[in-house]
Amino acid sequence: MTAANDTEPTPRRRVRLLVTVAAVILALDIVTKVLAVRLLTPGQPVSIIGDTVTFRLVRNSGAA
Repeated sequence: MTAANDTEPTPRRRVRLLVTVAAVILALDIVTKVLAVRLLTPGQPVSIIGDTVTFRLVRNSGAA
């Protein structure tokens, strides 16, 4: 075996990494949505960086 093969992840390790990254992203998505619903008033803009970055809670009542 060469040194390059020693550092290359196995297929099982790649799948585990992919699942871990997906789970972290999903968890962050859920946490940010819960925080938005709890902390933001619907329709009221919240300026973060002047008028450049603004958060506004809006609901989509239509089916996706």
